[in-house]
Amino acid sequence: MHGHQGGSAYNGYAKVCIYSPLADTGDMVGDLLREGNAGPAEDADTWVPHLVQRLFESMNLDVVRIQVHLDAGFTDGETLRAMDSRDIAYLGG
Repeated sequence: MHGHQGGSAYNGYAKVCIYSPLADTGDMVGDLLREGNAGPAEDADTWVPHLVQRLFESMNLDVVRIQVHLDAGFTDGETLRAMDSRDIAYLGG
């Protein structure tokens, strides 16, 4: 980031002010711009199921199987319970 945009925060690992994007090395299907000091699983129990629902609705297929791959930062109880309650398949590291 450049300047002093709202929501940016100092990140001790990067040693600069940043936003904290979530990304993977696979196909990107959505993104969420979060404050620079946001923890990995912050509000994941809300936005991960919402993203899965949007994907399911947009894939005009009779049968769709979506599996969410989570790194260790997302395997907290709240996120896993939210996914279990919505029958979302996941694999956590």
